[in-house]
Amino acid sequence: MNLESLSSSLLFIGPCIIVLYFTFSDRLKAPTLLTVASGIAIFVLIDIALTYIYMTTPLTAFTMALLAISGVMAGVFIFNAVSTYSFAQCLFAVTIVKCYSNAVYLLSAQAEYILGHAPSKMPTLFHLALTFAIMLLTLPLILLFFRKLLRPALDRTEHLPFWNLLWGIPVCSTFFYSLTVFPIFNSSSPSPKADIYLIPLLWIILTFSTYLIIFKMIVETTRNAELTEELHLTETHFDAYKRQIVLLQQKIDETSRIRHDFRHTLIALKAYISNNDLSGMEDYINNYLCHLDSISPTSYCQNPVINTIVSYFADIARDHGISVSISIRLDDAFPFSDIDTCIILGNLLENALEACMRQTEGEKYLHLDICMHHESTLAIIVENSYAGQVRKKEGVFLSSKAERRVGIGIASVRQVARKYNGICQFDYTSRTFKASILLNAIDNGKETA
Repeated sequence: MNLESLSSSLLFIGPCIIVLYFTFSDRLKAPTLLTVASGIAIFVLIDIALTYIYMTTPLTAFTMALLAISGVMAGVFIFNAVSTYSFAQCLFAVTIVKCYSNAVYLLSAQAEYILGHAPSKMPTLFHLALTFAIMLLTLPLILLFFRKLLRPALDRTEHLPFWNLLWGIPVCSTFFYSLTVFPIFNSSSPSPKADIYLIPLLWIILTFSTYLIIFKMIVETTRNAELTEELHLTETHFDAYKRQIVLLQQKIDETSRIRHDFRHTLIALKAYISNNDLSGMEDYINNYLCHLDSISPTSYCQNPVINTIVSYFADIARDHGISVSISIRLDDAFPFSDIDTCIILGNLLENALEACMRQTEGEKYLHLDICMHHESTLAIIVENSYAGQVRKKEGVFLSSKAERRVGIGIASVRQVARKYNGICQFDYTSRTFKASILLNAIDNGKETA
């Protein structure tokens, strides 16, 4: 393998490495630099080996397709090892990068043909220069494509299983390219001029317009699901406020009645004093104080939004015979968005409540612990009993809610935690389910304001 072949191989994988790294650098596993460097080295070695086979062996279109898929799979295994995405998502992303590399090759080969250079199996310096120039011109566009479309589609749908099928689209596109489009520029007998001009451009337009439509559909579908979940959460908050208003009105009515009867209370106390019955007066006062305590509204914290949502679920839980334990310790300066906090509390408490209500035997309980650590860290722990059955597929919790609801509650919790550089952890035994959330408000001033 000469220097030109090696340079061609590096130019082929260069865009793949650059696009993947600068799009997903924050989703790489630590130690990031060492892991990425090792992955790049392995990928380069595999790609050089495939390039050597391509340069030195008579190849058919079908063999070329197998070599292309082999190179893609090598990249997929490496990308999956260094990133936090699923294997299907990695396969989808890497194959699209491969499609971009194919597009760069097609454009350079087409330009070379238009400028009067005959196609050659061995790359020339002129071909390498054209490829490098086209890569520089198109790299900002593909980076924008990945960051604005592919990355949001991956991040917002990590919990959905359709990625296990969706990877088939770019893989089939790669097969199609290897079997039909690539041979046009890789033959000693060039295709007719119409093929040279039209087919590559049509393939590039068709391929990336298809991906554009797919990403738009994924983002819009997920957004609709999130809006449905937000609507449900809003309805829950509205019900919570209505319940609080009803309870508050009851307390107001009770307080008015007590004030009306206070004259009789004073008369009774005067009678105890007249009879010098201090013991009786003490019992009467203690009973009166207990009665006053019973009509005092429950307050778990000074944050009105958190107090309302927690009170709502706690009251429903007690109405269904569920033992409730709540501990909330917050600072006066609360750096987290009320909306984000309610997304977490609303989803976790609703899931815990529904799990307890589905129990048919055993003690039912729900424990909530919210605590501020330092001034920027919030810990939320929700622990509840359940029937012992967890619906889970490929590491993703499946919803047990009504059919009209999309089960993205836990995904919403994970998304909020990721927004605050936080951690989500879900542990369960045969009878206990525990959700632990840690949020960090540092460097999130723009988002939490």
